[in-house]
Amino acid sequence: MNVDVLVNPVHREVAPVLARVRELIVRAGAEPRVRRTSIARPHADASPDADLTIVVGGDGTLREVAGRLVADPAWRGAILPVPTGTATLFALNAGIDSTEQGLRVLDDLLVQSRHGTADAASVLHCDVGWADLERPGGSRSGDLPFLVTAGMGRSGATVQATPGWAKDRLGAAGYGIGALGQLGASHVPLTLECRGEGSGSERANEAAPRVDSVWAVEFGLIQRIPWGITVFPHGGITTGTLAGLTVTFGESGCGLGGGGAQPGRPGDARLGPHRQLQRTSAGAVRLLRRSGAWGRVFRAGLRGGHQQVDALRLWTAESARVTASRPVVAHLDGEAVGYVNSARLRVAAGALPVVVPVGW
Repeated sequence: MNVDVLVNPVHREVAPVLARVRELIVRAGAEPRVRRTSIARPHADASPDADLTIVVGGDGTLREVAGRLVADPAWRGAILPVPTGTATLFALNAGIDSTEQGLRVLDDLLVQSRHGTADAASVLHCDVGWADLERPGGSRSGDLPFLVTAGMGRSGATVQATPGWAKDRLGAAGYGIGALGQLGASHVPLTLECRGEGSGSERANEAAPRVDSVWAVEFGLIQRIPWGITVFPHGGITTGTLAGLTVTFGESGCGLGGGGAQPGRPGDARLGPHRQLQRTSAGAVRLLRRSGAWGRVFRAGLRGGHQQVDALRLWTAESARVTASRPVVAHLDGEAVGYVNSARLRVAAGALPVVVPVGW
């Protein structure tokens, strides 16, 4: 068995985890090829000739590696995530909820392989999302992969505003730091078009609305995040569709003229103290007005009932296009990807073979 181990070296726990991965592979009679990610090569030059590609890192590393391999028609192997990153939502939704669980799955697979009893049911064919982003000025990114979520609006600004120390120390909860300045932010002007609506709950079957003013629009390939919170009740890693979710509060003064650029937008530094104070005060008022709605959104995440929350609209689609009348921040799998004017999104159903716990 050809085994590649692709490692994001920035996480503190990587060294002992890598040592354990090496030990398990060598004990199974194989010799791992270890490659480390870098800014220039975030996919660590993942090789299509590997039977098993072990990814030690978070969602960002896994996304880069998966995109590289899925795009190569010669690849016939499978990926096994051993999560160590800031947020490991894909692994969580694939039944691998910790680093130790990933190591146990690896050990089980290697034992089965050594004895010729590898169970095909332990490989799940998961969906891969692709996003083509149009930048200010008209340039396009080309297809960028995502495995967890893609979004535009204040959710993107939240990811962009989250400091590195918060993610390092708090993990996925660190994004709450970035959200503090966004929960009361004005709506952003987005329009949405979807094709190939899939089946699901009654609300999810609605054709996606054409929206002029929203807090954020999100697309998910997962259902849940840590702490038992469900974000996309109509989503999942093998549904073959994008689970769409729009957050909008229906309040006056938050539409195209709602004011308030996203943090970091060009020109913000030139605002005078009086204008900045006005913006801060307006955000505080909006947050106060929305407090009940946000409470219902968070409660739905814990208890279900997303369809009954007025601030949320749910649907499913095979592809979508989101257009902004002014540049807004987008994110893919918890990483900000800068300002965009539009995004075209689609899903490649079952394109990614992933090793999961047997019987999951």
